[in-house]
Amino acid sequence: MQLQASINLYFWWTIIKVPSAKQASRVVYEPEKQLPSTTPASNANDWGKKNDGSQYLGLLFAGRYEFQWIVDIRVDLHGGKEKDTDQELWSVGNLITSKSVLTTCKAAKDLSSIQKTDIKILFASQYLLEDHVDTSISGDKYDEDGIRGVRMVKLIKQHPRCSPKSLMYDASIIVLQKPILPWLPTIGYTPVPLDPSTGMVRQSKLTHQLCYVASFGRKYNNPIKNQDKEPKKPHLFNFKVKYRVYVIDLPRCNAALNFMCDSANDDFCDQNPNSEYNSCFEVRAKVGSVCDHDRGAPVVCNDEFVGMVIRGANYIHCNTILHLPFYTLNLPSLEIYFKTDRPEEASLGTSELRHVQIFRILFSPIIVYLLHW
Repeated sequence: MQLQASINLYFWWTIIKVPSAKQASRVVYEPEKQLPSTTPASNANDWGKKNDGSQYLGLLFAGRYEFQWIVDIRVDLHGGKEKDTDQELWSVGNLITSKSVLTTCKAAKDLSSIQKTDIKILFASQYLLEDHVDTSISGDKYDEDGIRGVRMVKLIKQHPRCSPKSLMYDASIIVLQKPILPWLPTIGYTPVPLDPSTGMVRQSKLTHQLCYVASFGRKYNNPIKNQDKEPKKPHLFNFKVKYRVYVIDLPRCNAALNFMCDSANDDFCDQNPNSEYNSCFEVRAKVGSVCDHDRGAPVVCNDEFVGMVIRGANYIHCNTILHLPFYTLNLPSLEIYFKTDRPEEASLGTSELRHVQIFRILFSPIIVYLLHW
Protein backbone atom coordinates (compact mmCIF):
# COMPACT_ATOMS: atom_id res chain seq x y z
CA MET A 1 0.00 0.00 0.00
CA GLN A 2 2.93 2.33 0.65
CA LEU A 3 4.10 1.76 -2.96
CA GLN A 4 0.63 2.58 -4.23
CA ALA A 5 0.50 5.82 -2.26
CA SER A 6 3.95 6.90 -3.49
CA ILE A 7 3.15 6.26 -7.15
CA ASN A 8 -0.23 7.99 -6.89
CA LEU A 9 1.47 11.00 -5.32
CA TYR A 10 3.99 11.12 -8.19
CA PHE A 11 1.14 10.81 -10.70
CA TRP A 12 -0.75 13.80 -9.32
CA TRP A 13 2.47 15.84 -9.04
CA THR A 14 3.18 15.13 -12.73
CA ILE A 15 -0.30 16.18 -13.83
CA ILE A 16 -0.04 19.43 -11.89
CA LYS A 17 3.45 20.32 -13.09
CA VAL A 18 3.21 19.54 -16.82
CA PRO A 19 1.66 22.52 -18.69
CA SER A 20 -1.20 21.98 -21.09
CA ALA A 21 -2.54 23.80 -24.12
CA LYS A 22 -5.74 24.55 -22.18
CA GLN A 23 -3.73 26.51 -19.64
CA ALA A 24 -2.19 28.61 -22.42
CA SER A 25 -5.63 29.68 -23.65
CA ARG A 26 -6.17 31.48 -20.34
CA VAL A 27 -2.97 33.52 -20.60
CA VAL A 28 -3.51 37.21 -21.35
CA TYR A 29 -1.61 38.35 -24.44
CA GLU A 30 -0.41 41.72 -23.03
CA PRO A 31 2.24 42.61 -25.64
CA GLU A 32 5.36 44.50 -24.64
CA LYS A 33 5.75 47.97 -26.05
CA GLN A 34 8.22 48.54 -28.84
CA LEU A 35 11.22 50.44 -27.52
CA PRO A 36 12.38 53.39 -29.63
CA SER A 37 15.91 52.69 -30.78
CA THR A 38 18.36 53.49 -33.54
CA THR A 39 20.25 50.66 -35.21
CA PRO A 40 23.95 51.53 -35.58
CA ALA A 41 25.73 50.97 -38.86
CA SER A 42 26.98 47.44 -39.43
CA ASN A 43 30.60 48.58 -38.99
CA ALA A 44 29.99 50.76 -35.90
CA ASN A 45 31.86 50.13 -32.65
CA ASP A 46 28.63 50.11 -30.62
CA TRP A 47 28.00 46.44 -31.39
CA GLY A 48 30.95 45.40 -29.26
CA LYS A 49 30.71 48.08 -26.58
CA LYS A 50 27.13 49.10 -25.77
CA ASN A 51 26.11 47.33 -22.57
CA ASP A 52 23.94 49.66 -20.49
CA GLY A 53 21.45 47.35 -18.77
CA SER A 54 23.08 44.18 -20.10
CA GLN A 55 23.47 42.78 -16.58
CA TYR A 56 19.72 42.15 -16.24
CA LEU A 57 19.81 38.75 -17.91
CA GLY A 58 18.07 36.87 -15.12
CA LEU A 59 14.66 37.57 -16.66
CA LEU A 60 15.54 35.24 -19.54
CA PHE A 61 15.84 32.00 -17.55
CA ALA A 62 13.36 29.30 -18.61
CA GLY A 63 11.67 26.96 -16.16
CA ARG A 64 12.93 23.43 -15.64
CA TYR A 65 9.77 21.93 -17.12
CA GLU A 66 9.50 24.31 -20.08
CA PHE A 67 10.58 23.39 -23.62
CA GLN A 68 11.58 19.86 -22.58
CA TRP A 69 12.52 18.85 -26.13
CA ILE A 70 15.37 21.25 -26.98
CA VAL A 71 18.97 20.07 -27.20
CA ASP A 72 22.25 21.89 -27.78
CA ILE A 73 24.41 21.03 -30.80
CA ARG A 74 28.05 21.89 -30.15
CA VAL A 75 31.33 21.48 -31.95
CA ASP A 76 34.62 20.68 -30.25
CA LEU A 77 37.52 20.85 -32.69
CA HIS A 78 40.25 20.78 -30.06
CA GLY A 79 39.55 17.78 -27.87
CA GLY A 80 38.01 19.83 -25.08
CA LYS A 81 41.02 22.13 -24.76
CA GLU A 82 39.49 24.99 -26.70
CA LYS A 83 35.91 25.81 -27.60
CA ASP A 84 34.50 27.56 -30.65
CA THR A 85 34.93 31.12 -29.37
CA ASP A 86 32.16 32.83 -31.31
CA GLN A 87 29.87 29.78 -31.35
CA GLU A 88 28.95 30.30 -34.99
CA LEU A 89 29.16 26.55 -35.52
CA TRP A 90 26.77 25.84 -32.65
CA SER A 91 23.03 25.44 -33.05
CA VAL A 92 19.90 24.30 -31.24
CA GLY A 93 17.93 21.15 -31.99
CA ASN A 94 14.44 19.80 -31.36
CA LEU A 95 13.91 16.22 -30.25
CA ILE A 96 11.12 14.82 -32.46
CA THR A 97 11.81 11.13 -31.73
CA SER A 98 14.19 9.39 -29.36
CA LYS A 99 16.95 9.39 -32.00
CA SER A 100 15.95 12.26 -34.32
CA VAL A 101 16.91 15.91 -33.76
CA LEU A 102 15.44 18.61 -36.00
CA THR A 103 17.67 21.61 -36.78
CA THR A 104 18.49 23.83 -39.77
CA CYS A 105 20.00 22.86 -43.11
CA LYS A 106 22.63 25.57 -42.74
CA ALA A 107 23.73 23.99 -39.46
CA ALA A 108 23.89 20.59 -41.17
CA LYS A 109 25.94 22.05 -44.01
CA ASP A 110 28.43 23.48 -41.51
CA LEU A 111 28.57 20.17 -39.63
CA SER A 112 29.04 18.09 -42.79
CA SER A 113 32.69 19.17 -43.04
CA ILE A 114 33.41 18.24 -39.41
CA GLN A 115 34.15 14.77 -38.10
CA LYS A 116 31.18 13.30 -36.27
CA THR A 117 33.36 12.58 -33.24
CA ASP A 118 33.77 16.35 -32.79
CA ILE A 119 30.00 16.97 -32.66
CA LYS A 120 28.20 16.67 -29.33
CA ILE A 121 24.44 16.72 -28.72
CA LEU A 122 23.88 18.02 -25.19
CA PHE A 123 20.58 17.91 -23.35
CA ALA A 124 19.50 19.06 -19.91
CA SER A 125 16.35 19.96 -18.07
CA GLN A 126 17.88 23.22 -16.89
CA TYR A 127 21.66 23.61 -16.97
CA LEU A 128 24.32 22.34 -19.38
CA LEU A 129 27.44 21.80 -17.29
CA GLU A 130 30.57 22.30 -19.35
CA ASP A 131 32.47 19.52 -17.57
CA HIS A 132 29.86 16.88 -18.39
CA VAL A 133 30.79 16.96 -22.09
CA ASP A 134 33.70 14.63 -21.40
CA THR A 135 32.48 12.80 -18.29
CA SER A 136 28.89 11.84 -19.11
CA ILE A 137 29.32 10.09 -22.47
CA SER A 138 28.98 6.72 -20.75
CA GLY A 139 25.69 7.63 -19.08
CA ASP A 140 23.20 10.33 -18.13
CA LYS A 141 23.34 12.21 -14.86
CA TYR A 142 20.34 12.58 -12.56
CA ASP A 143 20.45 14.99 -9.64
CA GLU A 144 18.51 17.83 -8.02
CA ASP A 145 18.72 19.77 -11.31
CA GLY A 146 16.91 17.00 -13.19
CA ILE A 147 18.66 15.11 -15.97
CA ARG A 148 21.45 15.97 -18.37
CA GLY A 149 23.66 14.05 -20.75
CA VAL A 150 25.38 13.95 -24.12
CA ARG A 151 24.93 11.95 -27.30
CA MET A 152 27.09 11.31 -30.34
CA VAL A 153 26.00 11.73 -33.96
CA LYS A 154 25.34 8.76 -36.24
CA LEU A 155 24.02 10.47 -39.37
CA ILE A 156 23.10 13.93 -40.72
CA LYS A 157 20.28 14.20 -43.26
CA GLN A 158 19.53 17.48 -45.03
CA HIS A 159 15.99 18.27 -46.15
CA PRO A 160 15.57 16.82 -49.69
CA ARG A 161 14.51 20.25 -50.98
CA CYS A 162 17.11 22.28 -49.12
CA SER A 163 18.87 24.72 -51.44
CA PRO A 164 21.84 26.96 -50.62
CA LYS A 165 20.00 29.86 -52.27
CA SER A 166 16.68 29.54 -50.49
CA LEU A 167 15.27 29.81 -46.97
CA MET A 168 12.13 27.82 -47.78
CA TYR A 169 13.35 24.37 -46.66
CA ASP A 170 16.20 25.24 -44.31
CA ALA A 171 15.92 22.07 -42.23
CA SER A 172 17.77 18.85 -41.48
CA ILE A 173 17.69 15.83 -39.19
CA ILE A 174 20.53 14.63 -36.98
CA VAL A 175 20.30 10.93 -36.12
CA LEU A 176 21.76 9.99 -32.74
CA GLN A 177 23.78 6.89 -31.94
CA LYS A 178 21.86 6.35 -28.69
CA PRO A 179 18.29 7.46 -27.93
CA ILE A 180 17.22 10.23 -25.58
CA LEU A 181 14.22 8.72 -23.88
CA PRO A 182 11.44 10.93 -22.49
CA TRP A 183 11.57 11.55 -18.75
CA LEU A 184 8.58 13.70 -17.94
CA PRO A 185 8.25 16.36 -16.90
CA THR A 186 11.89 17.24 -17.71
CA ILE A 187 12.53 15.58 -21.10
CA GLY A 188 9.91 15.16 -23.84
CA TYR A 189 9.25 15.47 -27.56
CA THR A 190 8.38 18.47 -29.71
CA PRO A 191 4.66 19.36 -29.32
CA VAL A 192 3.69 19.72 -32.97
CA PRO A 193 0.05 20.64 -33.70
CA LEU A 194 -1.45 17.88 -35.86
CA ASP A 195 -4.90 17.32 -37.27
CA PRO A 196 -5.84 13.92 -35.76
CA SER A 197 -8.16 13.09 -38.66
CA THR A 198 -5.59 13.61 -41.43
CA GLY A 199 -2.20 13.35 -39.74
CA MET A 200 -1.19 16.66 -41.36
CA VAL A 201 0.50 19.47 -39.48
CA ARG A 202 -1.65 22.44 -38.58
CA GLN A 203 -0.08 25.90 -38.81
CA SER A 204 -1.12 27.90 -35.78
CA LYS A 205 -1.90 31.59 -35.87
CA LEU A 206 1.19 33.73 -35.21
CA THR A 207 -0.22 37.22 -34.67
CA HIS A 208 -1.52 38.28 -31.25
CA GLN A 209 -0.25 35.07 -29.67
CA LEU A 210 1.97 34.46 -26.67
CA CYS A 211 5.16 33.31 -28.44
CA TYR A 212 8.65 32.42 -27.22
CA VAL A 213 11.95 31.28 -28.66
CA ALA A 214 13.68 28.69 -26.45
CA SER A 215 17.44 28.24 -26.51
CA PHE A 216 20.51 27.85 -24.30
CA GLY A 217 22.50 30.80 -23.00
CA ARG A 218 25.34 31.96 -25.26
CA LYS A 219 28.02 34.61 -25.22
CA TYR A 220 27.39 37.98 -26.85
CA ASN A 221 29.78 40.34 -28.61
CA ASN A 222 29.29 43.13 -26.09
CA PRO A 223 30.71 42.76 -22.55
CA ILE A 224 28.21 42.29 -19.73
CA LYS A 225 28.06 45.34 -17.48
CA ASN A 226 29.42 44.94 -13.92
CA GLN A 227 30.95 41.58 -14.79
CA ASP A 228 34.73 41.83 -14.55
CA LYS A 229 35.71 38.21 -14.06
CA GLU A 230 37.32 36.23 -16.88
CA PRO A 231 36.15 34.65 -19.07
CA LYS A 232 33.36 37.17 -19.56
CA LYS A 233 30.45 34.82 -20.05
CA PRO A 234 26.92 35.99 -19.25
CA HIS A 235 25.39 34.59 -16.09
CA LEU A 236 22.87 32.64 -18.16
CA PHE A 237 25.57 30.83 -20.14
CA ASN A 238 24.62 27.13 -20.53
CA PHE A 239 21.22 27.66 -18.89
CA LYS A 240 17.95 27.05 -20.70
CA VAL A 241 16.54 30.46 -21.66
CA LYS A 242 13.50 31.91 -23.39
CA TYR A 243 12.82 35.11 -25.28
CA ARG A 244 9.34 36.50 -25.79
CA VAL A 245 9.01 37.28 -29.50
CA TYR A 246 6.58 38.98 -31.86
CA VAL A 247 5.91 38.34 -35.54
CA ILE A 248 6.56 41.36 -37.80
CA ASP A 249 6.56 42.04 -41.54
CA LEU A 250 9.11 40.12 -43.63
CA PRO A 251 10.61 43.31 -45.16
CA ARG A 252 11.94 44.16 -41.68
CA CYS A 253 14.15 41.06 -41.82
CA ASN A 254 15.11 41.74 -45.43
CA ALA A 255 16.34 45.19 -44.42
CA ALA A 256 18.57 43.67 -41.72
CA LEU A 257 20.11 41.02 -43.94
CA ASN A 258 23.52 42.70 -44.01
CA PHE A 259 23.73 42.16 -40.23
CA MET A 260 23.13 38.43 -40.67
CA CYS A 261 25.54 37.34 -43.37
CA ASP A 262 27.86 38.40 -46.14
CA SER A 263 25.72 38.16 -49.27
CA ALA A 264 28.83 38.05 -51.45
CA ASN A 265 30.22 34.92 -49.78
CA ASP A 266 27.25 33.20 -48.13
CA ASP A 267 25.09 31.10 -50.45
CA PHE A 268 22.36 30.97 -47.83
CA CYS A 269 21.67 34.71 -48.01
CA ASP A 270 18.27 35.10 -49.63
CA GLN A 271 16.52 38.45 -49.89
CA ASN A 272 13.30 36.96 -51.26
CA PRO A 273 11.91 34.56 -48.64
CA ASN A 274 8.52 32.96 -49.17
CA SER A 275 5.79 34.42 -46.95
CA GLU A 276 4.11 31.00 -46.64
CA TYR A 277 7.24 29.22 -45.45
CA ASN A 278 9.12 32.02 -43.67
CA SER A 279 8.30 34.59 -41.01
CA CYS A 280 10.13 37.45 -39.35
CA PHE A 281 10.17 37.93 -35.57
CA GLU A 282 11.64 40.40 -33.09
CA VAL A 283 12.22 40.70 -29.35
CA ARG A 284 11.01 43.79 -27.50
CA ALA A 285 12.45 43.33 -24.03
CA LYS A 286 15.23 45.71 -23.04
CA VAL A 287 17.80 42.93 -22.70
CA GLY A 288 18.36 39.67 -24.60
CA SER A 289 18.67 39.06 -28.35
CA VAL A 290 18.05 36.07 -30.61
CA CYS A 291 21.10 35.66 -32.86
CA ASP A 292 22.41 33.27 -35.48
CA HIS A 293 23.91 30.95 -32.86
CA ASP A 294 20.27 30.28 -31.85
CA ARG A 295 19.50 28.76 -35.26
CA GLY A 296 17.29 25.72 -34.86
CA ALA A 297 15.71 27.14 -31.70
CA PRO A 298 11.95 26.49 -31.64
CA VAL A 299 9.31 29.18 -31.94
CA VAL A 300 6.52 28.20 -29.56
CA CYS A 301 3.13 29.92 -29.53
CA ASN A 302 0.62 28.92 -26.85
CA ASP A 303 2.60 25.76 -26.05
CA GLU A 304 2.70 24.62 -29.70
CA PHE A 305 5.74 24.34 -31.96
CA VAL A 306 5.10 26.64 -34.94
CA GLY A 307 8.58 26.87 -36.50
CA MET A 308 12.24 27.44 -35.75
CA VAL A 309 14.89 30.14 -36.03
CA ILE A 310 16.93 29.83 -39.23
CA ARG A 311 18.83 33.12 -39.54
CA GLY A 312 19.76 35.88 -37.11
CA ALA A 313 22.44 38.44 -36.38
CA ASN A 314 25.98 37.11 -36.76
CA TYR A 315 28.31 37.21 -33.77
CA ILE A 316 29.73 40.66 -34.58
CA HIS A 317 26.22 42.14 -34.39
CA CYS A 318 24.94 39.93 -31.56
CA ASN A 319 24.38 42.42 -28.74
CA THR A 320 22.21 42.01 -25.64
CA ILE A 321 20.87 45.56 -25.91
CA LEU A 322 20.84 46.25 -29.66
CA HIS A 323 18.17 43.95 -31.06
CA LEU A 324 17.84 42.79 -34.66
CA PRO A 325 14.97 40.81 -36.21
CA PHE A 326 15.44 37.19 -37.26
CA TYR A 327 14.03 34.78 -39.85
CA THR A 328 12.08 31.66 -38.94
CA LEU A 329 10.93 28.61 -40.88
CA ASN A 330 7.22 27.91 -40.58
CA LEU A 331 5.71 24.51 -39.89
CA PRO A 332 4.51 23.75 -43.48
CA SER A 333 8.16 23.48 -44.59
CA LEU A 334 8.70 20.79 -41.95
CA GLU A 335 5.67 18.67 -42.79
CA ILE A 336 7.84 15.92 -44.28
CA TYR A 337 9.10 15.12 -40.77
CA PHE A 338 5.67 14.82 -39.16
CA LYS A 339 3.33 13.56 -41.88
CA THR A 340 2.14 10.01 -41.31
CA ASP A 341 -0.43 7.51 -42.56
CA ARG A 342 -1.31 6.72 -38.95
CA PRO A 343 -2.23 10.08 -37.41
CA GLU A 344 -3.10 8.64 -34.01
CA GLU A 345 0.46 7.37 -33.55
CA ALA A 346 1.92 10.64 -34.79
CA SER A 347 -0.08 12.58 -32.24
CA LEU A 348 1.02 10.14 -29.56
CA GLY A 349 4.67 10.72 -30.40
CA THR A 350 4.65 14.51 -30.54
CA SER A 351 2.08 15.74 -28.06
CA GLU A 352 2.84 16.58 -24.44
CA LEU A 353 -0.79 16.00 -23.58
CA ARG A 354 -0.56 12.44 -24.88
CA HIS A 355 2.44 11.83 -22.63
CA VAL A 356 0.36 13.02 -19.70
CA GLN A 357 -2.43 10.65 -20.71
CA ILE A 358 0.06 7.77 -20.75
CA PHE A 359 1.09 8.65 -17.21
CA ARG A 360 -2.55 8.71 -16.18
CA ILE A 361 -3.00 5.18 -17.52
CA LEU A 362 0.25 3.72 -16.17
CA PHE A 363 -0.14 5.21 -12.72
CA SER A 364 -3.89 4.88 -12.34
CA PRO A 365 -5.05 3.32 -9.04
CA ILE A 366 -6.34 0.20 -10.87
CA ILE A 367 -3.03 -0.57 -12.59
CA VAL A 368 -1.06 0.16 -9.42
CA TYR A 369 -3.35 -2.09 -7.41
CA LEU A 370 -2.95 -4.96 -9.89
CA LEU A 371 0.84 -4.58 -9.90
CA HIS A 372 0.93 -4.46 -6.11
CA TRP A 373 -1.36 -7.47 -5.88
